[in-house]
Amino acid sequence: MNNIKLFIAWRKHKGETKLFINEQPLWLRNNSSDLVVFKDIFIDKEFDFQYQLEAGIIIDAGANIGLASIYLSLKYPEKKIYAIEPDKSNFELLEKNCKAYANIEKINAAISNSDGFSYVELTNDYWAIRTSKSGDEERRVKAFTINGLIKEFDIKRIALLKVDIEGGEAELLEEKSSNEWLSVTTSILIEIHNNLIDGISNSFVEFLSETNRAFELYPTKEKFLIIFKS
Repeated sequence: MNNIKLFIAWRKHKGETKLFINEQPLWLRNNSSDLVVFKDIFIDKEFDFQYQLEAGIIIDAGANIGLASIYLSLKYPEKKIYAIEPDKSNFELLEKNCKAYANIEKINAAISNSDGFSYVELTNDYWAIRTSKSGDEERRVKAFTINGLIKEFDIKRIALLKVDIEGGEAELLEEKSSNEWLSVTTSILIEIHNNLIDGISNSFVEFLSETNRAFELYPTKEKFLIIFKS
């Protein structure tokens, strides 16, 4: 994609570094994995896959501080993007980074296999946020299944479901017993965390085999792109 103008100012202020993407400010936290992820997305162009999205919206499940949502917003300005992030600190920076992008809907919530609430687990890595079914009430956050998200926001078609939820994809794959969302989804970009969940790769293969839809599977740098053909 050639329409992204990157200006790196490296203005450090109160633990953050300020950059500019297409003249819009972008904030990264110092001494965190933010810069590595920024490089993956904007320098190495992790999401610049050669695939033309079909009609529908984009869901960024595990949006962190909004970097992937911003890149996808610039690549697909005509599409509505739902950026979903459970962690309060990440979400506050996501709101700040995505403020200028009208097509990004910012949602402080988790993706789960049941609608209701999840609890954000404490971690030292902002990029490795995980959620569980119980925990500190102060870290409780709204939780959606994909089906629940579709109903809540009246979504008709999902052009791309991007999933990077640090092992939470296991719960997403468990939702296959109630997988109405699959029938309205044309592509999935998912990162499988074998280091966090034993047997998750097998679950992923089973999930694909039980969709009863023809698909093409393309490995990317750290993710798999699934394009459904029917």
